[in-house]
Amino acid sequence: MYPALLRSLLGRDDDESPATTARVSRIIQAEYDKLGPFTYVSNPTCAVLVAVCLFAIPSKCPSLDERVHPGALLDWKTTIGRVPWGVLLLLGGGYALADVSKTSGLSVAVGDSLVSLTDFPPWVVAAAVTAIIAGLTEFTSNVTTTALLLPILAELSVKLGMNPLYLMIHGNIGATFAFMLPIATAPNAIVFAHGDLNVLDMVKSGFVMNIVCIVIVLVATHTWGMIFFDLRHVPWHMTTQVINSTTPHIPI
Repeated sequence: MYPALLRSLLGRDDDESPATTARVSRIIQAEYDKLGPFTYVSNPTCAVLVAVCLFAIPSKCPSLDERVHPGALLDWKTTIGRVPWGVLLLLGGGYALADVSKTSGLSVAVGDSLVSLTDFPPWVVAAAVTAIIAGLTEFTSNVTTTALLLPILAELSVKLGMNPLYLMIHGNIGATFAFMLPIATAPNAIVFAHGDLNVLDMVKSGFVMNIVCIVIVLVATHTWGMIFFDLRHVPWHMTTQVINSTTPHIPI
């Protein structure tokens, strides 16, 4: 293929020197730049396109004998009456709030504030990490929260001289304790939209569930979790980082 490209661009295929290769690369790049920027279709675009097509595709194959054109698969009256717009707006607002928390640096600021916990015992740090992330995930996406904070928790574990899994397990599980607000998760929004609940009811019951779940995670991690995950020992590849850390080793 390369000799054919040389013949088409240079008129010969007997010169494969670096200068010739660079010249061919410049020609290809110039032609590529002429095509302009590429835009790719995202998943929401595909979903909107399918939804629009439902308004245009007839519900049955039209016939020449029929004077009345068959209706489309979906009409606007059905859309207004059947689609739970309140749930969609609620979830959309939650995702927008999660994106704002990420772009504004709120999630990173919360993660950086965890560094001040290095003076406390490990179980206190674990409880605080779980509670902070459980509260943060009420307003932000679970995936966004864990993606931003897990690396910070790993670095905090190195400074504390402990196994990184110790704090990362608490943080990862704590990100699922989204029980208090309708925007926390999609199931919360669905229940809130179709049930006889208000926000205060969800906050009261969700707060109790958060406390109970945090206690359960702490007990489970400090009992069978220590044995199953070997949390009392620092991985060998992190031993050098722990020794060089300014914070002394804190046994769990």
